[in-house]
Amino acid sequence: MDNNSLGKRKAEVTSEADNRRATLITLFKDGRFSDVKILVGPDKQCFDLHRAIITLRSRYFDAACREYFEEGRNREIWLQEIEPDVFASIANWMYDGGYDIATPGRPFSHTHLINAYKAADYLQMPGLKQELLENFAKFLQMAATADDEPIKKEKGYEFYSVLQELCAHSQVSQWVNLRTCAHIGLAYTPITKERLLSFSRDHPGSPLALALLVELYQGIVDSLLCATCQPAYVPRNNRNCVKCRKPCGTITTITDADLN
Repeated sequence: MDNNSLGKRKAEVTSEADNRRATLITLFKDGRFSDVKILVGPDKQCFDLHRAIITLRSRYFDAACREYFEEGRNREIWLQEIEPDVFASIANWMYDGGYDIATPGRPFSHTHLINAYKAADYLQMPGLKQELLENFAKFLQMAATADDEPIKKEKGYEFYSVLQELCAHSQVSQWVNLRTCAHIGLAYTPITKERLLSFSRDHPGSPLALALLVELYQGIVDSLLCATCQPAYVPRNNRNCVKCRKPCGTITTITDADLN
């Protein structure tokens, strides 16, 4: 297949995917053919959805829609603890609309991020949790390099508190994505010893958050020592060892920003 044919085929696949996505979004917005009602929040705001779609996206809905549960027989599920605006974004994601933690109509909110992540954990949506963490990492990177740094200016925002809350509703399967967020956050928000000690207090997210930070700091320390001064260590960078002052190696994995 030549380049022109390959490019044409890619365009056709993209077009087909866009058409499927547009069809699902139309189905989401038009509740005429829905077969389950999702009542959200204390006021029971109603979302008319489709079992065939939501059960594929959520293990919680997959179980709740079965007929041996009252919710499955009545075709009504009440999510009392989830906020309607958060669930609206989640429903949009289930219908393949994607999930952006910041949009032109909704600027970044750490509260919305945490609530969405908690809801995704409750509804057993590992795919959404991964997408939220990936988007958060991208947003952190943009905030670290932007002149106005919109994340830092948000009232009440503190990176390590957000990390702690995310960790409280995470499993080991989210380790890689959480580590990426922690790595970026640590680079532009150095942690004080007082804040580090606070992770030893009784908070559901403290153990995982502390493990992430310990691993990151160990990587920074390891990058400063050569294989001679740390025998079990494989050389990773081209700096001089801080102990013997000899070159450590030739492969760089830790950036200067990590050491500042």
